[in-house]
Amino acid sequence: MAARKLQCLFVWGMFSVSCFVNACTSDSPDDLSKGESARSTQANIESGSAVNKRGYGEIIVAKHTFVEIPEGTFQMGSNYGEYKELPVHDVYLDGYWIAKFPITVTQFERFVESTGYVTDNERGEGCWIEADGIIRYDLDWRRPNFDQGKDHPVICVSWNDAMAYADWFSRKNNVIASLPTEAQWEKAARGTDQRKWPWGDEFPDGTRANFADSNYLSLLGSDSRNVDSAIDDGYPQTSPVDTYDKGQSPYGVFDMAGNTIDWIYDWYDASYYARSPNANPIGPERNPVRRKFEIPGGWGDNLQRSIRGGAWTDASGVLSVEEGGHSVRSDMRERTDQYSSDDHLGFRLVIDGIDRHPRYVPAIKPVTLDTTTRAAVMESIGSADIRIEYDRLAVNGRENSIFGASVPFGQIWSPGDNIATQFRTTENLKIQELDLPAGTYILHMIPEDISSGNGEWTIIFSDVNKGNSSQLAADANALRVRTRAQIEDNSKEHMEYFFDVRDDGTRILRFLYEFVEVHIPIESSSEVATEVAEAAVLNAMGGTEIKVSYYRDVAPDGRTFGTIVPFNEVWGGSAGDDAALIEFSDNVLVNGQFISAGRYELSFTPRDTQPWNVNMRRHATDFSSDHGQTVALQQTLDVELTESGPERLEYYFDYVGEYERQLVMAWGGATIPISIVAIQPTTSQ
Repeated sequence: MAARKLQCLFVWGMFSVSCFVNACTSDSPDDLSKGESARSTQANIESGSAVNKRGYGEIIVAKHTFVEIPEGTFQMGSNYGEYKELPVHDVYLDGYWIAKFPITVTQFERFVESTGYVTDNERGEGCWIEADGIIRYDLDWRRPNFDQGKDHPVICVSWNDAMAYADWFSRKNNVIASLPTEAQWEKAARGTDQRKWPWGDEFPDGTRANFADSNYLSLLGSDSRNVDSAIDDGYPQTSPVDTYDKGQSPYGVFDMAGNTIDWIYDWYDASYYARSPNANPIGPERNPVRRKFEIPGGWGDNLQRSIRGGAWTDASGVLSVEEGGHSVRSDMRERTDQYSSDDHLGFRLVIDGIDRHPRYVPAIKPVTLDTTTRAAVMESIGSADIRIEYDRLAVNGRENSIFGASVPFGQIWSPGDNIATQFRTTENLKIQELDLPAGTYILHMIPEDISSGNGEWTIIFSDVNKGNSSQLAADANALRVRTRAQIEDNSKEHMEYFFDVRDDGTRILRFLYEFVEVHIPIESSSEVATEVAEAAVLNAMGGTEIKVSYYRDVAPDGRTFGTIVPFNEVWGGSAGDDAALIEFSDNVLVNGQFISAGRYELSFTPRDTQPWNVNMRRHATDFSSDHGQTVALQQTLDVELTESGPERLEYYFDYVGEYERQLVMAWGGATIPISIVAIQPTTSQ
């Protein structure tokens, strides 16, 4: 039986690579000879493919390595463990790809820097800390209670956080990624010969896995986890994800026993094996409403997700129902609340082409701006995710009284009020041909007199810990570049940053304030910038935050609508197939209509005459309390149409008042304004 097509589009550097899973013939490895089909899967790709030592394909998608798991049948469950592992039953799975390693601290950090995502733990759920035996609210994935390397698995993340990562990864790389199902995870860990651990039936030792050993006993002074006190696996807590080469699964997957437990997609049901389908099971169906019980030291019990694999906190043995406890055994089933997080619980992804909606991802409040900033823009250039956070300073009128007056020429100036502009990049960049390593920087400027019409200003990228002017003046390591500055006829009352592209394809960061415009060229040091790029704009009014995510594209000169985008057809407000997304942290009025907090798809129906239709629809991953509000907004809007306009699709915010913004979409001769008003809190009389 040929494996089904795996629908995805992988991107390696400059190559867009279509990927399929096909049946092919190969010799089965010795350790998979029992019950495994002689057929394997192979990615028909142009670049980036490899075959690992065990004979299975590997692909790299945005620095995530995935291992192929072939289609076929295996036996799931065990006769020697606990009742919830019964009955042993045959399961057929289509071919899929599973992450070779758990998601690392570095990878999760890149996700957070790119999106501004805030974990459940940081929203007040807390993280279970093994050493203390309690939930703590002062620690999180950045600051657990022990030192972690960047190549260690990320911890203190919930199921919701993991699914948010999968959604971001999918959208960014044009694939369908998710958490593995229990069946996918168990096959990837055990193969088809019903082994107890990924490497076989030999009991774990210090060369195969990170589990509760002598280091754990020394650290915690407790034997409550059935500790192997005679074994030293080299680590008291988490370890780098590629440490235990001898502990790989039959397919070459790491850390399927120990280090950190993996979140699983499925709802947990102890009796599910007795009624699960025999082909591609995805767990029982549920759509519960959360009830958070007040349980000292723990979470509620009605939103239980499966977890698998054991961790540095768990025992090495079989641990039958009589023994009790947690084990790193590969067929052992465990569970926890999907909002919970532990210092020994992480996750990995699968790519299988199956969109598992509804996922019951709670509405994510887009707390994406630091408390002292008021706006942000994001852009992907090559493989770099870039984020600018800043205070939107306001000119009191248009009196041309800033540069050369309140901001003297020739002196270092911090564009911002409460905090200087922050510039973050996940990858190395080139600014005016000079290298800027990945990291977070404070952006400063030295204005000069350009009353003649144009000239150059100095831009400074300084270490985030050296943000004031006196330090900058003495900071020999700060990157300083000279770049174009010019006078603009139209003044900008509120300071703005946004990204644009030159005729030669070079990406630029544009700074506008009062009558001045500054251009800062930015290039990825590893890849050529493409015309289509991921972007986002963020703004805050009162206590309400707004985020618009979309893909930017370049259109030829002239009008876009009626040519590239047909008239009278729904257009998703974004380049490519995905619709633009707009998120509100609190309830708002959009063009006078009430819209509740949440995430929405934004779309338009262009016409050759006035007016155009604008629509907002609940995004599929937004399952908030008023989920029934599927179509949230259907209105007609007057659109400004000209023969030419911005070549590059752009969303930006215009300031109207403290509690009001105008979201503007501009592209190829069309400008569409959308009014957004925060619902102000009432005060008692």
